[in-house]
Amino acid sequence: MSEVFNTIKNRRTVGGMNDQVPPKESIDRMLEAGTWAPNHHLTEPWKFIVVTGEARDRLSKALKKVAYGRVREPDSESGKKKIEKIGNRLFLSPVIIFIVYVPSDNPKADPLEDRAAVAITGQNMMLVAEEEGLNTQWLSGPIYNVDLFRDALGLVGDEEVYGLMPVGYSAIKKEGKRTSFEEKTVYLNK
Repeated sequence: MSEVFNTIKNRRTVGGMNDQVPPKESIDRMLEAGTWAPNHHLTEPWKFIVVTGEARDRLSKALKKVAYGRVREPDSESGKKKIEKIGNRLFLSPVIIFIVYVPSDNPKADPLEDRAAVAITGQNMMLVAEEEGLNTQWLSGPIYNVDLFRDALGLVGDEEVYGLMPVGYSAIKKEGKRTSFEEKTVYLNK
């Protein structure tokens, strides 16, 4: 099997990351790999926001404020726990990369195609992280695109968080399993 195929098969979403900060060179390689995602008309409809250090505290507070307005019964014990859990997503790892969709002003651009390209940036980044010995996760959801959080992140116009990727090191190793491609593939020849 090729190295690329092995990297694809070995990559796992892993939590339980420790506080060891990945080298900037590794993060930069991930970001560069993201920029090589295929996309129609070379619109490159993405940008990356790398969050570390005290910025995690600031963004966590903003995320908790957003969560307070979205959680049912936010002042109850269970509501408070849920808000805390949501805010703590910014502490899942020492580095969080926000992958942002930036709508193109190219008249040929198709937003659906561009969003697919943004998702591919994440896959490219995760594969390079695997090669660098780093662990990653992929998180997404509408909570990251509420105005209060968008403002805290510095998004402008119609930009939107497409996903966020905690990056770090974990001692947890997971076995991968997938349904065989044969069960999900149809060949048409007539």
